[in-house]
Parts: sequence; structure tokens; C-alpha cells
Amino acid sequence: MPNDSDIYFGDYSPTYLNEIYRARGSHGQIFLYYALLADLKPALDDWIYVDKLDEFISACEKYSLVVETESVFYDEGWSYDVRSAIGSEMLTTTIAQGAPVDAGYYGRVHLYVSKSGETLDRIKRTGWYPVCVNNRIVTKPIIDYYWFGEHLGYPKCCIDFFAKFNNHNAYRNTLMKPFENTKTKPNYLCNSLVKDSFCYLYHIPCSFDCTATAELSAKLRAFIQQYDPTYVEIIDRHLKLNFLVFRERDIYAFDGRPEGNILKYNNGGFVDKYLYPGILEDIFRQGDTLEILDDRIFVHAGDRMIKMILKTETEPWFFISFADD
Repeated sequence: MPNDSDIYFGDYSPTYLNEIYRARGSHGQIFLYYALLADLKPALDDWIYVDKLDEFISACEKYSLVVETESVFYDEGWSYDVRSAIGSEMLTTTIAQGAPVDAGYYGRVHLYVSKSGETLDRIKRTGWYPVCVNNRIVTKPIIDYYWFGEHLGYPKCCIDFFAKFNNHNAYRNTLMKPFENTKTKPNYLCNSLVKDSFCYLYHIPCSFDCTATAELSAKLRAFIQQYDPTYVEIIDRHLKLNFLVFRERDIYAFDGRPEGNILKYNNGGFVDKYLYPGILEDIFRQGDTLEILDDRIFVHAGDRMIKMILKTETEPWFFISFADD
């Protein structure tokens, strides 16, 4: 188990679902497998490397979970041919070549997991990614996004909000919208900012005080508590941090509790290096205090100011605290 001095987001080997953890190669999304077992989620989609696929399917069978494979994605990256295609501005963060799973390519298999084969049959019809055909991007109709969200068990209010505002072309920081829609104190059970590691939800909520999301997360938390209390303790600790959010995967976390517009912290770390390098991580590790204003943040180390971060149209960050009062 990580200790309180860790800079967060390391790996955790769960005491339950350990076979699935080993086949996946990390603890990411393990909480969603609990949600399947608790009947809080009809299905999930995941990515498993080809050479781990048989082990993964066998691990799922031990928990009476069934698997449906879609495609193997290989040569993942920022393909110029795809990025230069007409309509590429509407793409998600997943850019790769695709092929049938048995075509002999090495990469990650996109697949679906559920308790029910009937549910898998429904979800695979709506879970497909945009494709590039003759230098043109073909995207799925908006109704498929709604149905896919329903098949994944997301609250209706969050599905509707996501369909309206999850537009990376129109909104540089798509998480700004649920932040602006938050009317009361942010609820740690609605914290989706650490969604690939220690969390109770994977969807982006319509707000960080969404009642439907909090109720769903509370049920999942109680279920996991029965099997792995240490996992719950670690998840809670990560969710009750403070976050500086630049974009959906460009997020920094800090311990401590804000007092007014001042946050004194011992640790600051970058949440996810999947898309962004965390260029401010060293600055935050050198500092110990954030002074948070409407249009800028000052990073202090003792009495010395070491960085000023301006809020502009190109860097529309926000600060949010889930720390206990």
C-alpha cells in the first residue's frame, strides 16, 4: 500500500480480482469490474494486449464474466494521415490502425465485458470508434453515444450533459463544463479526475456534485469495502485531494486543505502521463504553497515565488478541492 508521503497514482495489487489485475497488467479500471459484479454496471469496455488475451478471458470466467472482442488496435500514435483527414478535429484521443483480432497484428484488443452475452451483443453495436475511409472521418450517429452510455450504466443526466459538451474542438478543457455546473461543495464521490487509477466512476459527471453519480459511487464503495477495505482506503485518499485541471488528462493533484485562496501542501504530483508530459510537475514538487486567484495561480516555496500560471483562452484551467472540511 502507498504511504502518505507518496506522490500518488502508483500501482496497487488488489486482494480480490487479482487474476484480472495480473492479466491487465495494472490496477486501472479494476473498480469497474467490481461494479459489474455488484450489478451496478451492465458492461464495460477495456483494452488488453494480444499476448494476454487468453489469460484475461480465463480470469474473467473465474468470476462468471463473459468477454466479447472487437478489434486489435496497433501502431497507436498520432498518425499524420489520420490527423490530416477531413473531420479529424472530431476524433477522440485514440488514434491507431485496426484489424480483426486474429489477423496476426500485435497491439491492444478493444473488448467488452459483462455478466450477460445479451448485454454484450447490444453494447458492441454502439461502442465502435470513428474510422478513416478515403481520407474522411466517419463518426457514429449521436444516438449511439446515448445508447453506449446507457449500456455502460452512466446516469442519464451525465449522458445528456456529455453528449452536449464533450467537444474537444469547441472546448479546450472539456472538464470546465461540469466544474461550472457544480453548484455546491464538490463531492469526492463525483471525482472523475483520477478515472484510470483510484476511483469509483469512469464517466465524466454532469457536475462534481451530481446526486445520481454520488449515489452510484456510494453503492460501489460499499460493495468493494466487503472484499478489499485497503483498496477503498486508498481510493478515498486519492479522491479527497485538490486538483489543478488544464485539460481532461492534463491534471495535477495536491494534498492539504485550502484556507481561503491559499493551499499549503506537502506533495504535488501529475495524475496521468497518457497524453501529456506533466511539464509543471517539477515546479510543483519544488513548491509548498499555491496562491489561487481568479486569473492566475502563484506557486511559492517558502517566501519565494517560483512560478505564476495565468488563465487565458488557451489555458482555461480551474482549481477544485475535494478535501474534507
